[in-house]
Amino acid sequence: MSRWITNALEALKDRNAVKGGLKRAGIRGFKIINMFCAIHLFTEYVGRPSTMAGPSMLPTLATHGEIVIEDRITYRLNPSSLSRGELITLKSPVNPSHIVCKRVHWSTW
Repeated sequence: MSRWITNALEALKDRNAVKGGLKRAGIRGFKIINMFCAIHLFTEYVGRPSTMAGPSMLPTLATHGEIVIEDRITYRLNPSSLSRGELITLKSPVNPSHIVCKRVHWSTW
């Protein structure tokens, strides 16, 4: 263990090694932050996978464990493209922490 500490202290004496290590750590940190920002933007504005459970959407969706891909960008760009028979997801008015899936029965557009 003392050999490792000795090597670490010698590396700290070399300022270029420390600067290079800090630069690499900073670049890696920015890449991770960029990745999380891209994932957030994609899931909020383009689409995201969601799990569905419950008997209300039978026979289209199973009662549990069904994974669906939500398309968000189509309806953001053209809200009038929503038509009868399509499935939509929304926050539950009873429990806002839950997402509910419903079928469009009537369209006034």
